[in-house]
Amino acid sequence: MPSGERVLAMDFDGTIAEADLAECVLRKFADPGWEAYDRMLARAEISLEDCIRKQYAMVRARRGEILTYVKGFCRFRRGFPDLAGAARAEGIRTVVVSGGIDFCIRFAFRSNLLEVPELVAPKSRVTKEGIMVKFPTFPRGEGSFKESFLRSLKRQGARVSFVGDGRTDIMPAAIADEVFAIAGSALETECKRKGLRYKAIDDFRTLTSRLSRSS
Repeated sequence: MPSGERVLAMDFDGTIAEADLAECVLRKFADPGWEAYDRMLARAEISLEDCIRKQYAMVRARRGEILTYVKGFCRFRRGFPDLAGAARAEGIRTVVVSGGIDFCIRFAFRSNLLEVPELVAPKSRVTKEGIMVKFPTFPRGEGSFKESFLRSLKRQGARVSFVGDGRTDIMPAAIADEVFAIAGSALETECKRKGLRYKAIDDFRTLTSRLSRSS
């Protein structure tokens, strides 16, 4: 990766997609009690990876069932196709950095007739024991895989813009050069609480204009 490369790193569930597809799957198909791991994560009692691993293992459905169900939740936030096009035109590397279910993410892009960007997410496999996942790793990894990925970009001299909505997105947001939080989201709340500079957005039109102006 050339020094000074511009990277747009984006969360998926609740950010690119208006709905949290992974949560939709858990609510529909997981054994009772999966929410307890979210509370443990919020109290820093388990890691993001452990939370995802334990919750996905509680899903009792076949891949086809899952995709049929999430088809109704694949709506993308307003302005994403234009943002993706503007990033390509400006030579900005776009990466989806997500703890979501990878085959649901790819399905959502196909459903919206869009090319899947570079995807950094756990690789999932549907089994009788639930969805098994393998997380991406990075040299000198620290913290969650999201943090590790952004740190690897920064070590290579990249300028990183990050877009997210969740509480755990505060970790990569703290590493990025600029942060865009979905307005009213848990990430915005965390940014305020920690005094982290950010810009709140409702959709991607403002971000598209900003990327073009910064070229």
